[in-house]
Amino acid sequence: VSDNSGALRFFDTRTGRENRPPFTDAMGYVPPVYSKDGALTLTIAAGDPPPGLQFLDSRTLRRIRLLRFDPRWQRSLLGAVTPFGLSPDGRTAFFTYDVTKVQDGPEFAAYLDVWDVLTGRLSTRPLGSNDVIGGRLLGDGSRLVTVTSTEVATWNTRTLRKLRSVHPHVRLGGYADVSPDGRTVAADLRAGGMGFVDAEGRVTRARTSKDHGPAFAFRFSPDGRLVATTHEDGTLNLWDPATGRLAETFLGHAGRAIGVDFSADGSALYGASLDGAIFEWGVGGDRGFGQRFTGRAQVAIYVLPTLQRRALFSAGSPLTGLAWSPDRSVLAVATLAGPVQLWRTTRRPRLLRKLVGLPDAQAVAFLPDGDLGATSATGELALWRADSGVLARKLALGSPARSIAVSPDGRRI
Repeated sequence: VSDNSGALRFFDTRTGRENRPPFTDAMGYVPPVYSKDGALTLTIAAGDPPPGLQFLDSRTLRRIRLLRFDPRWQRSLLGAVTPFGLSPDGRTAFFTYDVTKVQDGPEFAAYLDVWDVLTGRLSTRPLGSNDVIGGRLLGDGSRLVTVTSTEVATWNTRTLRKLRSVHPHVRLGGYADVSPDGRTVAADLRAGGMGFVDAEGRVTRARTSKDHGPAFAFRFSPDGRLVATTHEDGTLNLWDPATGRLAETFLGHAGRAIGVDFSADGSALYGASLDGAIFEWGVGGDRGFGQRFTGRAQVAIYVLPTLQRRALFSAGSPLTGLAWSPDRSVLAVATLAGPVQLWRTTRRPRLLRKLVGLPDAQAVAFLPDGDLGATSATGELALWRADSGVLARKLALGSPARSIAVSPDGRRI
């Protein structure tokens, strides 16, 4: 999993626990790629600018080889989407990107880099269109599909000759993924919504009765029959790309869902979110519930302006909100996996009580009289007596609530 600090973090799928220290020597904002046997991990190497793609030993995370980027474009990287990948035999790697204006070249053009992994030989060519949003090596790695805002193209990876291309009648935008056989592309549509582009360039729009917000990631299942997407409202959706119909929706995340992938056999789906959690769901079976993977979450208190740390304590699971009491003696901590916690922060931090009645609280705030309110992603508002922990009131808001603010007189929330 790539986290917001740019580090890569690793979890054991059997226990759901983080099983090694975070790895910081990579551009962790972009998820890594594994070799077919899992022995190698391919990432973008850390640096400003990043020097290239690096092969890591998956067990030790030791760098084995660096595939250097083309120096002509290295300092001109522009696009936020930079697809890269590795062929099943581990012999071919690719990287696609947009660049700013370069000498003797068009502005904002898209380029394709392909390496022979064994020799390190790099071949580069322009894609002929702009705004890269997706790419995938097919089969044994002899063919490669690239997706830009106006073109889906198939390439011979050895010669970099364009084998075929289609131009959808609508402009694509944002993010995209390519099916394992290369015949279908799932993508955002620049005009709004999502669509599935077939081998002839025809677009089938996604059909659903509910708007889940923009999609931040697309991922085809290993057999290509389903597409998973992540959304602003924290949901993960499964789609039938042939019909555009919504097949299944997975709930559990309390924040924007931004990462998704299938297990190798397609029986499980993993989602990552800005709420700090990873979920595992069973696909099409009897495990249609979410199993949460979590790391340790800590709260640190600092003295201003010296920034001297006064206290450090563990809240147990990823944090979603913090709020000081009016007299600054109590800190309310909202977490993903449990009730709101109240901590005494004078001298050594001490847990005073847990406020039950609103699991997975998204945000917290104190009222002027010292009572506490909290909201949840399930669309509820709860009010507690902070001195006793008694739930005083609970309201259904009708839609997810991700923040809370109280008026100075305490009469409005």
